[in-house]
Amino acid sequence: MTTKTEVVFQAAGACCVCGIEMCLPAKFLEQRIKDHVTFFCPNGHGLNFSGETEAQLLAKRLAEAEKQLKERAQADADDKAKLVRLKAEVG
Repeated sequence: MTTKTEVVFQAAGACCVCGIEMCLPAKFLEQRIKDHVTFFCPNGHGLNFSGETEAQLLAKRLAEAEKQLKERAQADADDKAKLVRLKAEVG
C-alpha cells in the first residue's frame, strides 16, 4: 500500500544576498518564521527571519498590559490604605 503526501509550497520571496526567488514548503516556511532558525537559499546563502511574529508581539503587549494592571491595582491598594490611615488620624 502506498500513501500519498501532499506538500504545499509558498512563495518565500527573494534571497537578500543574491536575489534568487524562492518557494518553500509552507510548513517549513511557517516554522522558520516562528523559530528564526537559519535556512539556505539554493545558492547557499544563510537566511533567517529575525523579526518577531505577530503572535510574539501580541504576547509581549499582553504581558506588558497585565504588568501595568497589576501595578495599578497595587497603587490603588496603597492609596486606599493611606486614606484609611488619614481618616483614622482625623478621627
